[in-house]
Amino acid sequence: MKEKWVEQFPQNENEPATDKLLAIDIDKIRPNPFQPRREISEEKIDELAQSIKACGLIQPVVVRRAGNGYQLVVGERRYLACRKLGWKKISAAVQTLSDNAMATIALIENLQRENLNYIEEAMGYVSLMKNFDLTQEVLAQRLGKSQSTIANKIRLLRLTKKVQEKLLKQGLTERHARALLRLDSEEKQLKTIHEIAERGLTVSQAEKRIEKISEQVSGKEKTKRLKPIIRDMRIVLNTIREAVAIIQRSGLYPEVEETIEPDYIEVTIRLTREMLQPGNK
Repeated sequence: MKEKWVEQFPQNENEPATDKLLAIDIDKIRPNPFQPRREISEEKIDELAQSIKACGLIQPVVVRRAGNGYQLVVGERRYLACRKLGWKKISAAVQTLSDNAMATIALIENLQRENLNYIEEAMGYVSLMKNFDLTQEVLAQRLGKSQSTIANKIRLLRLTKKVQEKLLKQGLTERHARALLRLDSEEKQLKTIHEIAERGLTVSQAEKRIEKISEQVSGKEKTKRLKPIIRDMRIVLNTIREAVAIIQRSGLYPEVEETIEPDYIEVTIRLTREMLQPGNK
């Protein structure tokens, strides 16, 4: 079947790159190297392919020239859907774009279409900042967002990949993810995700649960911190014992009682008057 739109557009790929619509050989288009989306639903591609098959490609993709071919800037799902339909050519607007502009446009396009999950969005921000030496403030200005929004998203990448994947698999929200940052290990985070999903906890309920877990952990850490104190106190106890030994070598034998508790050591040294009388041993 001939693609429904082909006759509407110029057929010469060598026309100047001035945003004109061209029918481009689909095999000459390579993926966007700055694509922030990591996963694409095959089901969504199939649905889009059926829509394009029935109604044609209403909106062309956007590409830029790259060597003897092109790089996709915007329209990855449309591009994949047309490939799935077996199309040889695709309608494309050819633009002249820098790497910086290309990466920014790809991220904004996905954000506006809400195609990215919050982890992909955070990774997209970090990629832009790293590749183009941008600060959070400059990136926020370019994307029309607040710096705090950018910072909060990027903080989510402190979670391990395993935790990130489980959050997304369980369909938990960004606020759930932020709450988990309060827990200090992957094991606790994974266990809490399972509990949140199993019990269907809201964000508010999950935050309270995580707060309780944090308090329990703090209590255990407080007990653990007593151990170094006890070790230091034992040094003092050994010093006292050495002092008692010196007293004993002088011919006196005091009564010594030691009480050792988790948070204190009590030592009682008792010398009777009788012991202190001259000539008593």
